[in-house]
Amino acid sequence: MKASPSLLFLIALIAMPAPAAVIPAGVSLAERQELTRSNGSEPATLDPQLAEALPDNMITHDLFEGLTSIDNAGHLQAGLATSWERKNSNTWIFHLRPDARWSDGVPIHASDCVYSARRLLDPALHSPYASGFGSVLKNGQAVADGKMPQDALGVRALDDNTVEWVTAYPVAIFPELLANAQWGPVPRHTIQQWGKDWLNPGKLVSSGAFRLTAWTPGQSIVLEKNRQYWDAASVVLQRVNYLPVEDLNQDVALYFAGKTDFVFQLPPGDFNKLRLSHPDEVKNSPLLSLRYFSLNLRDPLLRDARVRQALSMVVDRDRLAQSITADGQSPAYSVILQGLRGATPSRYDWQSWSMIHRVATAKQLLRDAGVAPHTPLRMIYNTSEYQKTLSEYLASEWRTKLDLDATLESTDYPTLMQKRHQGQFQIARNGWTADYNDAISMLSIVRCGDAENVSGSCNQAAEALIERANLSSDSEQRNTLLSESNRLIMQDYSIIPLLQYSDSRLVKPYVGGYGQNPLGRYRSKDIYITLH
Repeated sequence: MKASPSLLFLIALIAMPAPAAVIPAGVSLAERQELTRSNGSEPATLDPQLAEALPDNMITHDLFEGLTSIDNAGHLQAGLATSWERKNSNTWIFHLRPDARWSDGVPIHASDCVYSARRLLDPALHSPYASGFGSVLKNGQAVADGKMPQDALGVRALDDNTVEWVTAYPVAIFPELLANAQWGPVPRHTIQQWGKDWLNPGKLVSSGAFRLTAWTPGQSIVLEKNRQYWDAASVVLQRVNYLPVEDLNQDVALYFAGKTDFVFQLPPGDFNKLRLSHPDEVKNSPLLSLRYFSLNLRDPLLRDARVRQALSMVVDRDRLAQSITADGQSPAYSVILQGLRGATPSRYDWQSWSMIHRVATAKQLLRDAGVAPHTPLRMIYNTSEYQKTLSEYLASEWRTKLDLDATLESTDYPTLMQKRHQGQFQIARNGWTADYNDAISMLSIVRCGDAENVSGSCNQAAEALIERANLSSDSEQRNTLLSESNRLIMQDYSIIPLLQYSDSRLVKPYVGGYGQNPLGRYRSKDIYITLH
């Protein structure tokens, strides 16, 4: 049953503070509350407004808190704001905690939120989130494009503890959006004092449950409990060590050697074996996250949609999911995923064809496009056994089925991201996790002009449907419009969707508060170590 839009605007959304770590009755805590978790790779940055990769965001969500937050079960919680209300269709009022403080003891005020929103959209910062997030606020896109001054942005401080946000269109999920660290306040006083050096240990001032105490590149990042945090009394962990382990087999070896408590991801093919041998330690839950490869439409070969379609349709995703990765992930053909709100996944006609028919059609598409046998392809991926396995699988599919020769290049994750954003690739490994549970978050990776759309594609018909959906107060109509926009975009074949992620990892039995979060966020604030 749909609620009347006029009634929706009058509903006050009040979030009561909840204990960070909920400890069941009868559970005894260990004396030493320290967690060591693998981070997958070295973060490219700890600036929450520049962070875009999962290894960055896992740490920044420990360091920085938004006005709202998402707990380890995926539920919306109060963050730096105690409550909020929707004043009208496009206006939200958030009330900050009077006891909110930076880790250096300086009070956090509404003006910090205004400064941070303007910084996020400042063209000089080059935040990858400026276009996707910025368009949500009134005048946000114009500010991000440098066409309007920053004070035209739809955010203002009504007093020290009250922030008014004016959106560009009705955004019912605005509280969930503000749970992302990119929207949270950043410390103006230390940024102005230290410039780019504000991210260094000893200078970084945070708002979240933890503070940065050490960063040894390639070895570890160490966080300690933030005693100035408003909910510090409920934070159990005293210390968190993040290890940038890219080799997944090494990650598992460290876990079984007692060096880590929390594996980033299981290696391909290990899930079923470990689930049998360590059933209490293997965790697996579906994510609103997509594994895919980006195709550079500026490349002469890939400029032809027939070539892009041929590459996508011959990839056997069922075999990839069931026999190659074999870790509980599902085949994916669309940026709209199972369980994502606001749209329905699209399907290609050829999904139901036999592989023989798909290969024959793909070969004809390549002939029609003038592509000769043994035409070279260049693939780039970040150094990881998992990503190497995916890349080698695609290369094998194209070699054996289409007679195309793919060469593979491995690089570190920050370099891969840089090359993707600069268009210095032909085919690049990619992945995206929804920032909030709504179709718009996933569509951002294929929208016109979005920084995450590294393929350079733009479907204006789909864009028009998205704009109509944004203005609609009818949830069914919005779903229909976004579903159709997704279908049109997927017909462009600018990306090759492969798998819908699942969180398959090992977690020690004594690690409490882990939960199941479809956004893949496991904040240390909710975790505790039991007696063992």
